[in-house]
Amino acid sequence: MSNQNLWAMTIALLAGIGLLFVMNMTPVLDSLSFEKNRLELNDVQAISIEKDGKQHVLNLQQQVELVKYLNLAVPVEKKTYENQTDQVDFERIVISRLKNQPEVVITPVGYIRNNLLFSAPSWNPNGYMRDLSDGGLKKIISQATQK
Repeated sequence: MSNQNLWAMTIALLAGIGLLFVMNMTPVLDSLSFEKNRLELNDVQAISIEKDGKQHVLNLQQQVELVKYLNLAVPVEKKTYENQTDQVDFERIVISRLKNQPEVVITPVGYIRNNLLFSAPSWNPNGYMRDLSDGGLKKIISQATQK
């Protein structure tokens, strides 16, 4: 094998490794840029859940849990999912924030098993968000709206 062929193969190999590295790092970079849109508990003024035209304001403990679960939610594609049920028991969640920051409005789309699939345009304008709390968020919403 000639020296020139060896160099060409080495460069092709390094380019392939670099391409694989970039392809694998893209989701990490996307999630890092997404983190800036998440909720900080100290920036939340109030959280209310609208059900049957009534506003149900969450207490501090419920707010802490809800923010924790929403921060774990992941962006997903805007489509109908397998195992998705469209029956939700509330109209929307409104998160009022401090420091003249805009409200975050969460509109439910449905549930995938016990995980909420929702629209939050300020967090994912071209898709949905999916909570990964395995029913924790659904439980908080149910408790807060039983008043």
